Amino acid sequence: MLIIGTLSAFAFSGKNSFYQGYDVNKLSNSVTSQLNTALSLTKDQEQQVLKCVTGFLTEKAKFVSLSNTDKATYQQKQAALFDGLKHKMAGILLMGQTNKFLALKPAANDASNALSILFY
Repeated sequence: MLIIGTLSAFAFSGKNSFYQGYDVNKLSNSVTSQLNTALSLTKDQEQQVLKCVTGFLTEKAKFVSLSNTDKATYQQKQAALFDGLKHKMAGILLMGQTNKFLALKPAANDASNALSILFY
């Protein structure tokens, strides 16, 4: 079950652990907005990216609580889910945009950067 929170509730309780709940739609829109700005998405790309990010966050919500209880399993599931996201994004974005997307990974898990939820 997804615990609904606000984007401001997306915070870390530890260096690498996520808040157990977040509003998928609000966070998806926030992430997509940041990606749109950084990658200069077309309207069609923006809609496809939003759908992709929403699916990613919906799946992540199913195991995000493991970040506090079983970090190894969380990291394994996150890596597999992110690999799927990269593959989907590569089908939406141009090569240069895909490279730029991957370069947007924050240096550390940062609650003030909504993109962190994709990479960590």
